[in-house]
Amino acid sequence: MGKLKVLNDTGKRSGIKVSEFTGQSTAEEVTKGWDGTGKVAIVTGPYVGLGKETTRVLALRGAEVVMAGRSKAKADAAIGEIRKENPGAKLRFMELDLSSLASVKKFAGEFRATGLAPNVLVNNAGLGGVPFTLSADGHELHFATNHLGHFLLTRLLLPDLEAAAKASGVQSRVVTMSSAVHHLPYPGGLRLETAGPSKEGYDGMKAYGSSKLANILFTRELEWRLRDRKSAVTAVCCHPGVVRTDAFRRLNRIFVDAFFWVLSKTAAGYRTVPQGAASQVYLATAKEVDGGEYYMDCAIMPTSVLALDRDLAVKLWETSEEMCKEYSKKWESRGS
Repeated sequence: MGKLKVLNDTGKRSGIKVSEFTGQSTAEEVTKGWDGTGKVAIVTGPYVGLGKETTRVLALRGAEVVMAGRSKAKADAAIGEIRKENPGAKLRFMELDLSSLASVKKFAGEFRATGLAPNVLVNNAGLGGVPFTLSADGHELHFATNHLGHFLLTRLLLPDLEAAAKASGVQSRVVTMSSAVHHLPYPGGLRLETAGPSKEGYDGMKAYGSSKLANILFTRELEWRLRDRKSAVTAVCCHPGVVRTDAFRRLNRIFVDAFFWVLSKTAAGYRTVPQGAASQVYLATAKEVDGGEYYMDCAIMPTSVLALDRDLAVKLWETSEEMCKEYSKKWESRGS
C-alpha cells in the first residue's frame, strides 16, 4: 500500500497550512464566537491539565461535557472549580479506565443509556515515562492507555457520533491528542509482538513515543475508513506544544522540574495549559478541519515518515481489532 499520500503530504510541502491563530492563542480565544448550546462533548482525562481546560472552555461555550475518567473525587473537585466561574456549566462525570477494555465497554454502554448524542469525542487522556507495567488485559501500559483504550472507545461510540451528525446536520469530530515525541519511538515505530509485550529492551520514553505515533496512525486510518463509508464524522489529532501536565507524574520530580524549567527558558514550543489546550479545542469546534491531519498551534504540521506509513497504520488497526475482539465487532472496510 505504501505511504499515505492523500490525507497528509506535509512532509513534502515547503509550506504549512495555517489558521488565524498562533502558539500564544488560548483555548478561550480560539472558541470565541462558537456556540456549543445543545452540543455534547466527551473528554477523557478531564479533571487535570489540558483535559480540564478543554472541559472548562467547552462548557463555557455552552456545550454539555461528559467527563470520562477514573476518579470521581477529582472530577467533583474540578466541577466545583469550573462552576465557581460558570455556575451554569453542564458537566457530568462518568467512570472510565482506559487501561481496561472492560471499563471502556462499560462506559460506552452507560453513555448510550443516557440518551445523549455526542458531537465531539476528545481523546485527551494519557500517561508517559512509566516503568514497564501491564494493563489488566496484559498490554503494555502506554499502549493500553494512550492508544488501545481510545481505539476501542472511538469504535464503540462511532454509531452515536454518526447519529449526532445526522440529527444536527453538523459534522461530528474525533480529536486525539498526540505529541511531537512520536518522532522518538522504538526502531520501526511500534512493538506489536504477537507473543505479547516484553520487558526486554523496554524504554519508558520510547514506549510513550510509540504510543503517540500510534495515535497519529490510528487517526489517519480511521479517517480513511470514515471517508470510505461517506461518514459525517471526521478524525484529527494534534500536539499541544510543550506543556507541563500530569502525564509525567510518575517520573522523578527533580528531573521533571529541571526539564521544564529549561524548556520554559529556551523552547519555542513551550506552552501554558490554556495555550496547549487551544489546538484540541479548535479542532473540536472549528467549522472546517482537514481530516486525518496532525496539528499544532491550530495549524497542520509535518509528521515523521513512520506516521505516513499506511501499511504500519493498517497493521496497528488490525492488531488493535484483534486485541479488542471480545468487546467490539470487526470493521471490514479499509478504503483504497
